[in-house]
Amino acid sequence: MSRVLRIRVRAEFDLDELVDYIARRDERAALRFRDRVQETVTRIVRWPHLGTQRVTATGRRVRLRQVLRYPKFVVIYEVTDQTIDILRVVRGSRNLDVFLPD
Repeated sequence: MSRVLRIRVRAEFDLDELVDYIARRDERAALRFRDRVQETVTRIVRWPHLGTQRVTATGRRVRLRQVLRYPKFVVIYEVTDQTIDILRVVRGSRNLDVFLPD
């Protein structure tokens, strides 16, 4: 089954913010991080149900997948029959409930 990939504006903003933060210390590391996030999204498209499932306070089912080679960061996404929505890219040590959609 082929699903449409949608990357939400908030996820793009998250990624840009993280890359900018990393680039202040090491520009090459920031580029590697961006590449790993893209690789992670590619794997999510191939195997969308491998991420850890979480249920939001409103009962919505989302999944979390660690960024390749950067396990402290996660991609939060939602899978339906038609789509894969990349919702957020955040540091996994944060309170993820704050980032989960309602």
